Amino acid sequence: MVLIDLSHVAPVAAHMATQAELAAVIQAAEALCQQYTEAELDQLLDQWETTLMWAGLGAEPHTAAWCQRALLLTCLRGIRGEIAPQWWWLGPDD
Repeated sequence: MVLIDLSHVAPVAAHMATQAELAAVIQAAEALCQQYTEAELDQLLDQWETTLMWAGLGAEPHTAAWCQRALLLTCLRGIRGEIAPQWWWLGPDD
């Protein structure tokens, strides 16, 4: 399991992810990087970040979809060199 800090997106607790989940997120991020131009990705990421932040401030619990989108946003920002995600390896997936 890997613990990933998503507090840069919204004031939420860190997310526990499996290696398989992270592999899927990385594949999706790489596909988006190939599919969109830099300008299109800039706009897409700004929209996602705003939507995630507002949702993260709400009273509703964070859904699996919210966490997946936040992980994808974090991965894309990391691939583009915009942020260095904070994460902690907790050991094998169970």
